[in-house]
Amino acid sequence: MKIFRFWVKKTEDFTRERSSPRDKQPLSEIFRITCFGGSNASLHDAETKASEKINLIKQKIDGRELPPQEDYEVEIREEIVEELGPKNIVTRNRYGSRVLNTTDLPIFDVDKGADYNPTFIGRLFGAVKKSGKEIALNNLKQCIAENKLPGTGWRIYETLNGFRLIIGGISLDPNSPAFDKVVKLGRIDFLYAHLCKKQNCYRARLTPKPYRIKMPAIKYNWPQTEAELKDSAQWVQIYEEKSKHYGICKLVFSSGIDFSNHPIVAYHDRHCCKDPSLRLT
Repeated sequence: MKIFRFWVKKTEDFTRERSSPRDKQPLSEIFRITCFGGSNASLHDAETKASEKINLIKQKIDGRELPPQEDYEVEIREEIVEELGPKNIVTRNRYGSRVLNTTDLPIFDVDKGADYNPTFIGRLFGAVKKSGKEIALNNLKQCIAENKLPGTGWRIYETLNGFRLIIGGISLDPNSPAFDKVVKLGRIDFLYAHLCKKQNCYRARLTPKPYRIKMPAIKYNWPQTEAELKDSAQWVQIYEEKSKHYGICKLVFSSGIDFSNHPIVAYHDRHCCKDPSLRLT
C-alpha cells in the first residue's frame, strides 16, 4: 500500500549544457525541478526520497536512459484521516472525499453499461428494454455464479452510477494475473483498476463527491501549508456535516459465505449504507 505519513517538498535548479549548432558555443538551459518525497519512517527519509527523484529527473534531462527498475511513478498524496490498522487506512482524496484504502478485502467499482433498446424485430420475439444497471448487475451475478470458489463470499452494492463488489475469503493482489481476470470478467472500471495497481491496494469512497451535494469545489492537496490547512478545515467541517444526509451505496445481492461481520465490511457499511432510504451520491 503506497500511503505515506510523512511528506517533504523539495525544489532544485539544474543546469544542462548543450552545444549550439550555429556558433558552436555551449548553451546553458536551467530547469527548476520540484518533487515530493513520501515515507512512513521520518521526514528525513522523505527528504531523501525527494532527492532521489530529483536525481533521476536530472539524469533524464541529461538524456540518460534509465533501467525500468530505477524509474519512478508519482505517488498519490493524500491526508491520512484514520488508521484502522496497517492494512486499512482512510485518506482524504484530492477533491475532499474520504476513501478507504485496504489490502484486507478485494473491492471493485463497476460502472453501468449502455442501455439496451431492442429493435422492432427483437421486440416481436419478446426482447425487452434493459437499463445499463440491469445489464451490469446481471453480468456480475453471472460472473459470480461461474467463478465462485468454495469458502468465498460476494457482496454487490448499488452505487449512483453502477455497483461496488466486495469479495470475502480470498486474497487478491492488484498486480496479479488473477486480479486482471476479475477485472475482465466483471467488466470492472478501467481507471479504478489502474488506480488499484498504482496504489497496490483497493479503494472505496466513503463520502459523497462534493459537487453532488452542492459543495463548492476544493483542491485538497497534500501536504498543506498552515494557511491552506486553516482554509480547508472550514470546508471539511461543512462537507462532513452535509455528507451525513446522503448514502454512497446499498446492498442489493450477496452470495456464498456471510462475511458481513468482517471488521472492514462492517466499517464500510456503517459509513456507506447506514440508511437505505438515503439518496445515493
